Amino acid sequence: MAETDALLALRNSIGAKHAITFLNDSNQPSSSLAEANALVLPQTDGGPAITLPKSTPTRLRKPGHTETDPLTHPMDFYTLDAVFLAWSLRGAATAEYMKTVRESGIILTNMVAITEKQSVVEWLEGRIDSHPNIVSHGAPSAVTSSPQKKRYVPDTNDVDAVKRIKQKEVELRDRNTVLRGSKQSNFSSVRNLINDIEALSKFGADAWDRVICVLTTGQAWQFRAYKWSEPRELFHRVKGFYVSWANDAPNPKVKDWNVTELKIDPNKRHLDKSTVAQFWKTLDSWIGTTKPNLLT
Repeated sequence: MAETDALLALRNSIGAKHAITFLNDSNQPSSSLAEANALVLPQTDGGPAITLPKSTPTRLRKPGHTETDPLTHPMDFYTLDAVFLAWSLRGAATAEYMKTVRESGIILTNMVAITEKQSVVEWLEGRIDSHPNIVSHGAPSAVTSSPQKKRYVPDTNDVDAVKRIKQKEVELRDRNTVLRGSKQSNFSSVRNLINDIEALSKFGADAWDRVICVLTTGQAWQFRAYKWSEPRELFHRVKGFYVSWANDAPNPKVKDWNVTELKIDPNKRHLDKSTVAQFWKTLDSWIGTTKPNLLT
């Protein structure tokens, strides 16, 4: 019997415009996703609803991963309940979304990232036909035979995508530009990139309490004018990132600073997008855990 495609079943259920319900361990209806064991998904064809465990891995792959089989590498893919929450909370504020995710028993690193939530919702609702992080159904996870070679005919969309990537490779000339990225989410409270301390003063007396992130070059003198000039205290209060080239020698100065190191490979600039995704995912998780009040 063929494995049920959980992601497609959820998409069809959303298209059917019938209520998606939950079942508990006793196979009885439940009003809480946290207490539920399975999701009941009505289908557009009028056939019987599909019931699947909420922990079923879907074909929606987490950013930064390359595996193609959710059954053999489930930790690299989002679970059914995580994808369902991204859709059901599509209009929720970021803080509410993250709060509900935690209350539903999903750790923040396993929730659909805020940066891709909107595009996932658009795919689930049928407003777009494809998504870059959804792997093909039945995609092989390893080569098991030597199939006959076929002439590759490039898809028009692939050609256009490669052109866009090459254009960005030219535009992204330094490590600071890389991290500005093209984040889709529009945080209503967390949205200002400050390049100097004088500019920070215009945001009010409590501006430092609303700083969430500092990118460091690894030089302690960088923090002389900061409210917290000692690096260990600074990175206890804000999220720190140290950006370096992949071929740079390790910087011993940042070893005890509690910063996340982001490496950029000058010879593989097509991987910049993954670095940006890692930056935003790490920062989103830190804000939700440490300063969730700034997302309301």
